[in-house]
Amino acid sequence: MLLISSIPNLVVADGFNIGFSRFAIIGAPLSLILMAVSIYMVAERLKYIPLKKNLDIDPWSAVEDRDVFYRSVVIFAVVMILFVLNDIIHISMGLIATSGAVAMLILSGEDPESTFRSIDWGTIFFLISFFVIVGGLERSGSLMIFAESLSRLFQIEPALAYVFNLLICGLASAFVDNVPITITLIPVTKYIAADLKLDTEILAWSLIFGANLGGTSLL
Repeated sequence: MLLISSIPNLVVADGFNIGFSRFAIIGAPLSLILMAVSIYMVAERLKYIPLKKNLDIDPWSAVEDRDVFYRSVVIFAVVMILFVLNDIIHISMGLIATSGAVAMLILSGEDPESTFRSIDWGTIFFLISFFVIVGGLERSGSLMIFAESLSRLFQIEPALAYVFNLLICGLASAFVDNVPITITLIPVTKYIAADLKLDTEILAWSLIFGANLGGTSLL
């Protein structure tokens, strides 16, 4: 699981200042376990599905322009290296990703107008709108009332906040899109961490694991 694997990862990492390398190191163990379980389950399932045809497909047949393909691979590799070195070079990940996209657009020779038309603008404006809504709730004090109520509840046993964060984010993300759930819980989590003097990073990871596991638990 990488920082760029999903939108909740990006949002939480940005909100709690978690670097790309640290994200990969902490997220890797759970990702490897889940990957092993998934591979096993798929392999078990495929045992009972007979192969009707022996397909001999040339992978290069899907590549329309090899020059563009090689350029894209180089740009992608450079972007990933800069992501890994982000904690050292201190360049915004947004700037790195945007620069890579611009370089890809220039070197690919594609028509910029058609490229911009293919962008999923709906998702972008959805995120912008929800950030505005959550910001408004935070400014109005509505979210803080909720956060204060939770904080008083956890004063009996502050460690329960870690478990609650994981469960509430996971359960909510199973039925509602995990992006708005994560965006809403970030300011609440920050308040609880500051009020109860809890480890902010552990709370952040409870959000990350809850959002990712809950978001894929139901179809």
